[in-house]
Amino acid sequence: MAVDNNEYDVVIIGGGPTGAICAISLKKLNPKLKVCIVDRQKFPRDKSCGDGLGPGVNQIVTELGLSSLFKDSAPIEKLIMTSPNGYELNSELPKMGDIKPLGFVIPRKKFDNELFTEARNHDVSVIEEYEIADFNDAGKYNTAVTVKKDADEIILKTKLLVGADGARSKVRRLLDIPYNTESNTGIAIRYYCEMEGYDELSLRLDFLKELNPGYGWLFPVSTKFANIGVGIDVSKMKSRNLNLEEMFESYAAYLSKKLKIKLVDGSKLSYILPYGSQLPKLVSGNKIILGDAASMINPFTGEGIFYGMFAGKSLAEHIAQKIGAGGNELDDALTKFEKDFRKRFVSHYKINNTTKHLMNSVFSNLAIKASSKDPEILKEGIELMMGDRRSMSPLNIFKILVKGLF
Repeated sequence: MAVDNNEYDVVIIGGGPTGAICAISLKKLNPKLKVCIVDRQKFPRDKSCGDGLGPGVNQIVTELGLSSLFKDSAPIEKLIMTSPNGYELNSELPKMGDIKPLGFVIPRKKFDNELFTEARNHDVSVIEEYEIADFNDAGKYNTAVTVKKDADEIILKTKLLVGADGARSKVRRLLDIPYNTESNTGIAIRYYCEMEGYDELSLRLDFLKELNPGYGWLFPVSTKFANIGVGIDVSKMKSRNLNLEEMFESYAAYLSKKLKIKLVDGSKLSYILPYGSQLPKLVSGNKIILGDAASMINPFTGEGIFYGMFAGKSLAEHIAQKIGAGGNELDDALTKFEKDFRKRFVSHYKINNTTKHLMNSVFSNLAIKASSKDPEILKEGIELMMGDRRSMSPLNIFKILVKGLF
């Protein structure tokens, strides 16, 4: 634990990618700011996730001068998708503009720890193994935050409180912001596995008939080691009386026909995914929620890291030079942050939510078959899943119908 004193400009609850990037960005933009991260665990720690880092994460890391985070990881340049009827897309990821959309698969225990270490290196104070218990306001930009570890208690005074504390955020609960409904929440289970016979680094997304209306994934850390799992909407799992463990066993059996896999003992973790299709209020006075705490997860792909990191960086860019001013300037900066985020991503989340439902129908067969024939359709699909695209072009929707049928 490193606490210089108990007064800060920003206290961030949660030291994952969202909180760490927010802290690093604030210090890069305004080194005079006093920033503190509080996390209930001690790093390095595991985190339930698919471990996939899309092109957006790569871009943010590069912009912040942190590309060394990827130095030991091979880039992912290929995508495999299968439909319920057995159609398979196997393609290199197309360029988005002039940029090749490189992705990476890095276990969260490693990636999160390196980001957390970077935050320390940028003179961010950190408090590990403590969690938020409560907060009390003594003025508009003057909040006392109580964090506890067992019977030990620390009071932190801050101008701004940021909740980046995960899908069941305590900050969100203290703000009395309801969690997502079951129809806007996913649930997933992941294992690590050793494997043989997977010679190319390709992301797999499988929309199999036996998993419908869920999906499976295989994200390779290397050609010998991967993160595999299945996910589904909570409401659909309950309404159809499905069992996540049985879905995973079915998917593992499917993969075993293609390659040799051996599950790593003790690597099973389950987790929930609050989707951006029900994005809550982000700013409540001097308190902000980001990342999974704010339901910033793509309903189609289940990715949340990019959106959380983007939001953390964006918040810093809006407020870093305004915190000292306080008053209307800071009010306006926070309002603009939320407005800008919603403008960029609300429609994007909605189209991905629609696409997710379509992928559990006959449309998935048409889309995957057509994408394997036409790189322009694939390009738009990748931009939808891994970028911030807000719609499919009418021409490509027409081409999906034609090329998918014939």
